[in-house]
Amino acid sequence: MKKPTIANKPLLAALLAVVATCSVAPSLYATEPEAGTQPSAAAGAPAAGTAFPSPEEVVSRLQTKLSLTAEQTSALTPIIASPQERLKGVLSDSSARPLKRRRELRTIVAESDKQINALLSPAQQKEYAQIEKQLHEELKQRMQERRNAGAG
Repeated sequence: MKKPTIANKPLLAALLAVVATCSVAPSLYATEPEAGTQPSAAAGAPAAGTAFPSPEEVVSRLQTKLSLTAEQTSALTPIIASPQERLKGVLSDSSARPLKRRRELRTIVAESDKQINALLSPAQQKEYAQIEKQLHEELKQRMQERRNAGAG
């Protein structure tokens, strides 16, 4: 039996990309459909093979969720953009072993979270932690649903 890897599980790779992109909740990535338009594939997370949301989109959603100041907003854009490029590189490197890729993804996320938290007030840090916790729970649930769907 072939071992499951990120390379042969594109949805898992997409979910990891969402998690890795600064560990913000899927609602921060989901765009509300315009009136009269049809909703796209999966609400809440980019579908496999789609691009990351722009750093400006992520910052805009964080600004809404965390009530960021103008200074925080302008400082967050490069903090979001740089890890996104690194994450894209790690995810596209099919020659790396899955465990090594997972470690690299976690390292990138941890570094960006540290930078983000350094900009936030204590109250915003608590809210950001709640957003991360919610994302983690939703991701676990989606992964379990995928496993159950694949087993049945």
